[in-house]
Parts: sequence; C-alpha cells; structure tokens
Amino acid sequence: MADFTLANVSVRPGQIGFGVLTTAYLPDSTPVNVPLIVVHGAQPGPTLLLTAAMHGPEIPGCEVIRRLTREVIDPAKLRGTIIALPLVNPFAFSNHTMVAPQDGYNMNRVFPGQEHGLLTHRLAYQVFHQTVPLADAIIDFHANPTPAIMFSL
Repeated sequence: MADFTLANVSVRPGQIGFGVLTTAYLPDSTPVNVPLIVVHGAQPGPTLLLTAAMHGPEIPGCEVIRRLTREVIDPAKLRGTIIALPLVNPFAFSNHTMVAPQDGYNMNRVFPGQEHGLLTHRLAYQVFHQTVPLADAIIDFHANPTPAIMFSL
C-alpha cells in the first residue's frame, strides 16, 4: 500500500502523521493554518474525514478527535485512512464565538466557500477542496455549549 499525502503530511501505511492545512493568508502574509492529523491504516479501505470546532465554543469535538486518533485507533490495525481536522475555524475558536470576528460569517453556512472571498469563505474553500474529495464519509462534530438551550430529539 502507498503512502498517503495531504498538504505537508506524508504518512506510511500503519502510521500517524501531524501537520497543517494552509487555508488562507492574512493581509500581512501570515498563513492561516488548520491542524491536520492523518491516521493511515496498514490495509486499504475507505477514507473518513473528521472535523471539529467549526464554531468557536464547540470544543468537545476537538477532544473526541484527539482521543480517537491518539488513544483509540491503532493505525497498524486500521483498514483505510482517517483525515482529522480538530480545529477547522481558528478565528472563531480563538474568540469563542460562532462566527469569525474578521468578517462575521458562520463557516457552517458558506461551504463550499469561495477561493477569493472573505476570510471565512477562503477557509471553507480550502478545507472543502483539500479534504472532501478524498473522503468516502464525513463526520463533523458539533456541540451545544453553554449558554445554549439544552434539547433532545
């Protein structure tokens, strides 16, 4: 089985790799990086994309991804590949808000984004176009943090 390469991460079968997706650049040319974890199984199989923290207060998904990729899943026993983005929207996360304060957009509402749009649109564009075409399935973790109204379906 071949190595799996995405952005600046190249992972051999049965291994885990860490890196970043560069999703945009600030006006001063500072790159906006999204953390990237790739768990590449020892055997061929489907590719699962896991994302979390699209909204700043939704941090439980970050921990779910950390536990899955570092404690639960053994790459040597995995069939397929997991692409994990534990912190999709660093601006909303840093400000603990549902939107990026730079442009006021909710990233969850702008997919697949725009390559030359506002910051949130560029983030969504790069996340979408660099990862979604590789995935057979996607799980996006959301949460209902305080002060949200608790509910169940």
